[in-house]
Amino acid sequence: MPKTDSGIRALERGLALLEELNLRDGARPTALSKSLGLPRSSVYRILETLEELQYVERSATDSRFRVTDRVWLLARGVTKTRLGSVAGPIIRHLAADIAWPIDVCSYEAGRMFTQETTNTMSPMALARSMVGLPLPLLRTASGRAFLAFSAPDEQAAMLALARAAGDPADLPFLDRQAIAKLLRDTKERGYSIRSGEAALPTSSSDKTSSIAVPILKDGRPVGAIVVIWITSALTLTEAVDQFLTPLQDAAGQIASAL
Repeated sequence: MPKTDSGIRALERGLALLEELNLRDGARPTALSKSLGLPRSSVYRILETLEELQYVERSATDSRFRVTDRVWLLARGVTKTRLGSVAGPIIRHLAADIAWPIDVCSYEAGRMFTQETTNTMSPMALARSMVGLPLPLLRTASGRAFLAFSAPDEQAAMLALARAAGDPADLPFLDRQAIAKLLRDTKERGYSIRSGEAALPTSSSDKTSSIAVPILKDGRPVGAIVVIWITSALTLTEAVDQFLTPLQDAAGQIASAL
């Protein structure tokens, strides 16, 4: 077999193994060999390579291999739903009036994910694009908007995931009275805010603020649209005056197009 064909086949096997690990939430080499129809020796070689590249790791308690957080890097730039493709032209048009970065985010498994952004178009962008990377639910305006407009049973499930994750940065927001007030206030005013709070420890988010409105389809949130600005450049009142109505209009357009 030509070398190029051999390399393609190895890549196909590696990707199939990653998919299987993700579906199973971890597996031992013997189980992977059976499910994928591959020799155990091949499975071991693939796992060794993926472990060296830090895409998988072996559990110290049950010897199962599991995918690591590094696999999120493979998802950068990927739109997992129609939301990004529908929202793209709408926020690109909105960027003609709003110079600050605009993101459209969706929710999955306890995190928010940026599906589309004007970050690369904005002269005001502070950070690199976060498309495809997970963002915290409770510490982002997009997450707060999505959570506040979700049904009570869905809110309870999302908060349970956040508690189970055990992120110390989320603890101030998991107090029952504090989160109840946050969600109530957000729903009453129709938009969420993040005012100079750090969303991510490795970013410049402590220098920025943001507001977000939910994208509602048949009364249920399917995502959120958010504007981020440098806190020292605009007061919250000024930002709301400038951004809220355009954001609400854009959210309505996106929902209608879905």
